Formats: sequence, C-alpha cells, structure tokens
Amino acid sequence: MLSPNALRILDDLGVYERIRQKGYSFEALTFMNEKGESAGKYFFGHERLYGYPGLRVYRQMLLDELVTMLQ
Repeated sequence: MLSPNALRILDDLGVYERIRQKGYSFEALTFMNEKGESAGKYFFGHERLYGYPGLRVYRQMLLDELVTMLQ
C-alpha cells in the first residue's frame, strides 16, 4: 500500500500515472471488532485532503515498471 507521500514522489518521477490503473485506489481502512461493528477508521489517503488516495499495488508490478522506465 502506498500513501500520498510515496505517490507524490512517484508522480514527480513520472511513475504514478503508469501504475495508477494497475492498482486499487482507496481512502480508508476500517477496523471491525468481534461483533462486526466499526471500531475505527484510519485514513490512508484522501484526494481532497492529501492530493492522492491510498494505492494498493503489487510490489513486483511497481519494481517491473521502474525497471522498464530505467531501460
């Protein structure tokens, strides 16, 4: 999972647009208790607040994209 700080750096390097559609964008993780009730929410990213949502991508896909760009 990549947070807005990491995505900002990848965007500056020209990587973000290349990987954005290959992952899953999300804003928050919701924690549930044993009763299935929401026990809290952790914002991992937010387009309006931080400029980027959180992004879940496979590490190997990111590495492959970086290697492709270096070549």
